[in-house]
Amino acid sequence: MARGGAWADVSVSGTVFGMPFNAGGGTASGWVVGVGAEYAFRNNWSAKIEYNLFDFGSDSSTFITGNSVTLQTVKVGANYRFGGPGGPWWPF
Repeated sequence: MARGGAWADVSVSGTVFGMPFNAGGGTASGWVVGVGAEYAFRNNWSAKIEYNLFDFGSDSSTFITGNSVTLQTVKVGANYRFGGPGGPWWPF
């Protein structure tokens, strides 16, 4: 499990009675927590999955108040490690 700080560029825009508006935005700061797993299914190959939850609190602007700014992500991937079964050819 991982946790830490997060920053995002957030803007608020929409349409009210058919008229577009832009309520501005800026940089939002918040927190992130995540969990993931990786499994080596061959000597040099592994598969991974990761879930992250970002929370930037509430946003208030001239037109809209109390917007919750959250983001959830799921990452799935495969990794190939160069080198033979004894490990990579470069030191870590």
